[in-house]
Amino acid sequence: MMPAAVPFRERQRLERRAEILRVAREIFLDRGYAGTSMDEIAERAGVGKGTIYLHFERKDDLLVALWEEAIGQFAPRMSTILAGDGSSLEKLDGCLRLFSEFIDQNGDFLMAATPEIKALLHARLRPEESMRELIRSLAAVIRQGQAEGSIDPGIQPEIAAAILPALPGIPTRVGELLGTERPSTAEILATVRQILFHGISAPGGGPGK
Repeated sequence: MMPAAVPFRERQRLERRAEILRVAREIFLDRGYAGTSMDEIAERAGVGKGTIYLHFERKDDLLVALWEEAIGQFAPRMSTILAGDGSSLEKLDGCLRLFSEFIDQNGDFLMAATPEIKALLHARLRPEESMRELIRSLAAVIRQGQAEGSIDPGIQPEIAAAILPALPGIPTRVGELLGTERPSTAEILATVRQILFHGISAPGGGPGK
């Protein structure tokens, strides 16, 4: 059965909302939250200010909607990977690649957020339960790998599961901290995968050798 076509007016509304969000994201990154005005968003989106308020009552709502959109695209893909038929290592590799993609697409936006904005997002989005569920799911995959014999039994699953989502994001600030060019997403992912799945030591190396 073919899905019902979206009515023209509803399609227009959704397209207008998407364009407002796209422009708002650009301005937030360019000017910061405090320097962004609803007037400028309306002007650059080519809509009246009243149209923006039909979709978003406050500037806060725009910011929250941008993150809801990003997370809403991320979460179903993560669930698909975790529920898949692959081995534990294949699932963890898929998760790592997805975390890396998320950081690549949203890292600049997150790094531009001030502590006050992060507090606002935390209060509005309430991410604790989603994060707890993600860590539980990753820990279950790690336990699966330990049972299969593919993951070191000495690793504490919950600790490893809490570290995994952060790994691709940590190196994104290398360029900023050292005053060098930011490493590419491919370079970051390759290095993180090497350390995670093969270790940092050369064959036969390691502490005390």
